[in-house]
Amino acid sequence: MQADKLNLNAVNFKKKLLNLTDNEFTAFLRAKAEEILDIAIDRTLDDAVDLVMEETENVPSKEKEISKKN
Repeated sequence: MQADKLNLNAVNFKKKLLNLTDNEFTAFLRAKAEEILDIAIDRTLDDAVDLVMEETENVPSKEKEISKKN
């Protein structure tokens, strides 16, 4: 259950959360934690890909090295 899916403002959302059972609240927290982890992992992977691409662009290829020698 998410606030945007329920179309609730902050006050109504807080009231709804207070009325959840323990299992419903746990499920809500797990869903939020998964969303946060997904975002963090996506951002981290994007940053890692960018760094690898930068490093790869700075490493001369073997073809370039061979042509320099000739």
